[in-house]
Amino acid sequence: MAISTTDSGPRWLPRGLRKHFGNFSFLLIVLLILLLAHPFVSGGKQGEFFTAGFTLAFLAGLYAVRGERRTLRQGLFLVVPAILGSWTSYLVDVHWLITVGHIFEAAFFVFVTSVILRYILTEREITSDTVWGAMCAYLMIGLIFAIAYAWLEEFAPGSFRGIAGTGSAATWEFVYFSMVTMTTLGYGDITPVHEMARSLATLEAVLGQFFVAVLVARIVAIMSSKPSTP
Repeated sequence: MAISTTDSGPRWLPRGLRKHFGNFSFLLIVLLILLLAHPFVSGGKQGEFFTAGFTLAFLAGLYAVRGERRTLRQGLFLVVPAILGSWTSYLVDVHWLITVGHIFEAAFFVFVTSVILRYILTEREITSDTVWGAMCAYLMIGLIFAIAYAWLEEFAPGSFRGIAGTGSAATWEFVYFSMVTMTTLGYGDITPVHEMARSLATLEAVLGQFFVAVLVARIVAIMSSKPSTP
């Protein structure tokens, strides 16, 4: 997977800004809006907002991994059904079709995250795009686990204690729980009670800590490999 970080931003941006708005900056902006803007959206529109936010995240993720034709084709194969699946519940009430859409949603996030991590771990220079990519991967890991938690609660109701909402409100609560778990804050307002829920939460907490440790180790290795200036 080759991702160019030199002038990788859109051509309509001034040349001096392209290095700051490269492959991952737009994806990071979309993810942050998706996470932070939810409380400011009225209850009746939360579902549409959340779905539209995921759609923008899919498109920004596809833009971020467009470097090679093969990677782009793989991304298109996953993102099209992921976007369609996001809006399926508003068109038809077919449970298995909605479930398939959610599977493609998670699969696309896993795909983009793996591409970004491969790029970060093989890059020989720390740039702003490298940092944005690491932040994107971290947030998307949280979204992947949030989707997994929502699936588990759907197929095994009562797997979590403290989930008060339904539909998009419940999805948002799982995103919140996922981020709290990954950062090991552990507020305790939402707790996993099912064995599988506890296993997933434990796995996410461990991955979150390993991610930070590996990322810091990688940055230190790259910085220490640079020749010192006299």
